[in-house]
Amino acid sequence: MTTGEIAKRSGFSEYEVLALSEMVTWEGVNLVTFRRFTTACGVDFLDSVCMKYVRDYLRKRPIRFKYLKTAPEWEGYYIPLIQRWRENYAVKRGMPKEN
Repeated sequence: MTTGEIAKRSGFSEYEVLALSEMVTWEGVNLVTFRRFTTACGVDFLDSVCMKYVRDYLRKRPIRFKYLKTAPEWEGYYIPLIQRWRENYAVKRGMPKEN
């Protein structure tokens, strides 16, 4: 989803969505903000079916992000977000960084 789509669904400004998207932990984010953002993204941590889909998607190797590569924002927006996610994920899992 784009920043604009998430902003529209959550009621946040695009700036707020960008700030939340850049975070690597939820530390310091209140529960209401967390729920509004994740719900707008289509993720419900309390819904086991939803989380099974997320878990299964993240377990695929390699994750190719095929659907994002067709977006006009691919290089300027999504690539930096994915790189940041991979770096943080590798640190948490004790894995070497992917190039």
